[in-house]
Formats: sequence, structure tokens, C-alpha cells
Amino acid sequence: MSEKLMATLDGSLDFDTRLKQIIGVSPDLNRIALIIKKGNKFHIVVDENLSKPYDDISIDTFRFSHDSKHFAFAAKINEKWLLIMDGIEQKIYDGVWNPVFSPDSKRISYIASENKKQLVVLDATEKQPFDFIGTQSPIFSPNSQRVAYVAGSKKKLFVFIDDKENGPYDDIGDRTPVFSPDNKRVAFRVIRKKFIGNEDYMVVDDREDNHYDGLSYESVFTPDSQKVVYAACQKKKWFMVTNQQEGKRYDGISLPYLSPNGKRLAHMGRVGKKEVIVLDGVEGKFYDTCRGLTFSPDSQNYAYFAQIGDKYTLVKDGNEDKRYMNLGNIAFSPDSKTMTYSAYTDEKKGFLVINEEEEKPYELAGKYITFSADSKHMAYVAMSRQKEMVIIDGLEGQPYDKVIAPILATQRGFRYLGYQYNKVYLVEEKI
Repeated sequence: MSEKLMATLDGSLDFDTRLKQIIGVSPDLNRIALIIKKGNKFHIVVDENLSKPYDDISIDTFRFSHDSKHFAFAAKINEKWLLIMDGIEQKIYDGVWNPVFSPDSKRISYIASENKKQLVVLDATEKQPFDFIGTQSPIFSPNSQRVAYVAGSKKKLFVFIDDKENGPYDDIGDRTPVFSPDNKRVAFRVIRKKFIGNEDYMVVDDREDNHYDGLSYESVFTPDSQKVVYAACQKKKWFMVTNQQEGKRYDGISLPYLSPNGKRLAHMGRVGKKEVIVLDGVEGKFYDTCRGLTFSPDSQNYAYFAQIGDKYTLVKDGNEDKRYMNLGNIAFSPDSKTMTYSAYTDEKKGFLVINEEEEKPYELAGKYITFSADSKHMAYVAMSRQKEMVIIDGLEGQPYDKVIAPILATQRGFRYLGYQYNKVYLVEEKI
């Protein structure tokens, strides 16, 4: 095991306030961003480099790119805001928010306000200003080549896809538009306001789907991009819609769960006060509640938690496991041969269950479950005596006050960030 000091926090602050100084961690865990206040000015520290002072910094805007090479954040100067990208200041606006890196980390977009108008700034190029830009805009396609966003006024909204205007519409649903995995298709939810209530429908490739009383917040494309799946409501009954084909009606329904190969569809359905998992149109056993549905990477197995009275059981491929006070964190190994989850027999005793075998109990167990790429090794965080440690193949690691980021599997082992008193360490564990 090796430790590398990554950051030293202000030891005069209390534990929780100290941790709030950390505003960003890169995906590879090799970079940490801190916010520091000196007098009445704020600084960002990345790679031990102190930024210039700013009147304010919006911690909600701090982003590392997906490849960990770039960072961006919004800062305030003299009542104006600007985006800082890799330490370089961009144009000043009245407001700046929601910076988004493209999946390939080569592009960045954000929303800015100027003269009481809002606009998308894409690769430093300003788009047309509007009264309003959708809060989750802009959205990149998986290959980073296409961009979509929502814009308009309080009365009418448009969906822009590659600068092509679609609309106007009364409203656009949250978490849309969405691109298909092959980047060729786009879907978004439209809300049509009526004198009494609303009417919802999906627009898929410029085609309107059937109109319903309501739609779920999320729609998904299958991995092969051939199907669009979402939940719809009509006359107070909910059902799944797959390429406009409607499923069985329920009193309530979950979001759709697709297997990794896209060939299996599952969801929770509620009838009265009971819930059931529906897999490929076939209902399983009814329980008090069902949650945490997870498919194995090879799509052959599935598991979820079911409540029976005041106890919970894991159901794998329709078979119930032992009952516990509480359960959490289902994980399959990459080769799908190992399945694990955390279980609790009381509020102070938790442990991992690996292929139906109970591991050593701790105060807390099962945080950040991570497998090696070859599925031969597994790591997770456990708590003992108010200290957190990473357990690798059953062996306890160095205790820390907190493990502050998900464990990362590397070619040689596992990597994580350990926090002790006022110091943050990058820990490398070889296997």
C-alpha cells in the first residue's frame, strides 16, 4: 500500500466544514479541487496551483472533464460572472451556470445570461439568446458530435437539435432530450397544457407518439438504438410503452430497467398496496415493496430487494435469500459469476453477502463495492469504531476518518482517497 498526500485542509474548521473545502475530484482520482477563502475573497486550488482571487465562486459549477485533464468553474468579479477553463478566463456575463463537458472531453458548453436574456455558449460560440434556457441543457450525444438544448419563453419552448428548431411547445419534460446510443436518434417529452390538466407525448425522430395523461420523467433507448421505452399514464393507470406498444396497466409503476444487451425489460408494478417485478411481461411474486433491480453484465441474471413485513430479502432470478432488517448495494462482478450486497441484522451490524455467504460484520459495510476487471478481486468500504477502511478480498486496509470518493479499479489493484484529520491521501493498493 502506498499513500500520496493530495491536499491539506484547514485544521481550524470542524470535520464537516473541512470536507466542504473539497469541491471536486477527477474521475481518475489524481486531481482534487479545493475552495479557499482568504479575507473576503475566494480561490480555487487544483494541482497545488492557487487561482486568482474572486468575489465569489459557484461550487455547483465546478467540473472535471471525463478524461480528468480539464476543469472548469464559474466565478464572480464586480457583480459579473465568467467561466474559468483550465485557469483561463472566458467572456464575462451577468450570470454563468451548468458547464458540461462532452463525453470525449474535447468540448464544453454552458448557459450564460446577458441583458435579461439567456443563451447557450458552445465551444466559446454564442447561440441565439432567449428568455429561458432549459436547466438541464445543453446535452451532448454519446459521440460528442451532436448537441441538443431547450430554449424559449415562459409561454412557448423549442427543442434545438444541431441548431435545428423543433416546436413551439407549451413545455418540455425534464431529463429530455435524449440521444440514442448510436447518436442517430433523438427523443423528448412534450407537455401540452389544456384547460383542465395536461397532455403528454413523446416526440421520437420528429414523429409524435400517442398522447397520454402523463409520462415518466425518463425515457430510454435500447442499447441497439432500435426501441424507445418509457412509462405512461392514462385514466390513472400506469403502463410501459415500447415503440408505441402498450403493456399491462398498474396502479403505479417504476422507470424501465433494460438489461445490458437490451433484450430484457423489467419494471416494478403496483397493484393496490403490493408491488411486483415484471420481467419481459411476466409478473413475479407480489411483495410489500420492491426496489434496487439490477441485471448481471451478461444479462442472464437479475436481482432486487423485496420487503416482507418488517424484513427484507434479496430475490435473485425469482429465488428468495435470507431475510434481514435492511439491505443495500447489489453488485455483480464483470463476469457475472459473483453477486454481492450489504445486509444489516440491526442498526449497528452490517456485512457483505457474497454468493449467499455472510462476510465479517462491521458498523457499516458495502459502500463503493468495486470489482477488478478480471472479476478475481473485490473491494468495498466498511466502518469500524467510527473509522472507514477499504476491504480488499477480505483483508482490512488502513483506517481513515473517511473514504471520500468511489474506489477505482486499476490494472495493478485499487485506488481510493483516504481522509485523515486535515489531510487527503491518494491510496494505491496492489493485488
